Amino acid sequence: MGDKVGLRAPKCYYSSKSVPVVVMEDLKMKGYSMMSPKFGMKETHIKWALDQFARLHAYSHALMTNNSDKEQELTEILRMKEDLDVSAVLALHESIYKGQVKALEHGGRKDLAERFEAVIPQAEYVIRSAFKNFDSNFCVINHGDGWTNNFMFKHDKEGNLEDGVILDWQFPFYSSPVKDLAIFFGFSISPKERKEHTKSYLRFYYDRLSFHMDVLGLDVSQLYPFESMIQEYEDKYPILYFLTAQMLPIFYMKSSIPEDDKVPIDISSERCTSMWEELILKIAKKDPYFLMSLLNFMRKLLQKDLYNYIQF
Repeated sequence: MGDKVGLRAPKCYYSSKSVPVVVMEDLKMKGYSMMSPKFGMKETHIKWALDQFARLHAYSHALMTNNSDKEQELTEILRMKEDLDVSAVLALHESIYKGQVKALEHGGRKDLAERFEAVIPQAEYVIRSAFKNFDSNFCVINHGDGWTNNFMFKHDKEGNLEDGVILDWQFPFYSSPVKDLAIFFGFSISPKERKEHTKSYLRFYYDRLSFHMDVLGLDVSQLYPFESMIQEYEDKYPILYFLTAQMLPIFYMKSSIPEDDKVPIDISSERCTSMWEELILKIAKKDPYFLMSLLNFMRKLLQKDLYNYIQF
């Protein structure tokens, strides 16, 4: 589907079901690079990504509603992945949250630490609801992991954007398109940009969705009015906003912690959890910008009363 509709993803040269190996295109050799997750994307890159999401959402909606064979095949895959993916990330999320509690205490905000610690038991509900399939009147295939480092961009000599590619398609789910938008806005856009321009970016996305749906002969205003999208975004964003908390230490980890001090992958889950908690506290002690970002983020959770929102 991707090549036919202009959806940009790395080329797969070889894969095997019998042997766990995939040979992918080397984009760095072609001049593509990632942006820094610390500072967020620029407007040009944001709009490129939103158009890509609109393409994915429009064509996947048409595919799932007009092709019963594909719908059944993809539905089975997505339902199976829903349980597998959530189980795989639950321990990681909870350990990162616990590490942030320690970081908040180190930053002198025991009050925020206690409030945040109280909702950690709800992590499973938060994660499952975020990646749940078939929970909207207008469902599309979501990429599911739209953070900064899952995009690579190519620029000309003057620094103008030439092309982009979306990476890491391992967390797709079939749900409201606002989940992709909320994850993307939470993970890939700076707080300042998000505060000032979210409404205009939502409008831009909807216009691009409308354009791509129109190409397919579908009227998005009848299927999914703009007002309905905005209401869904407001309803679902608080939970997804909470999820972005687990990404903060990852944004700052590379520059704050030596390469040999990171969490290895070949250890027990119990030890991995403990190491993540220790690692996040180290980042908080070494990088004042991370600590400031974490404190600001948790204050916003408190101001928006999202703690109570999560505690159903």
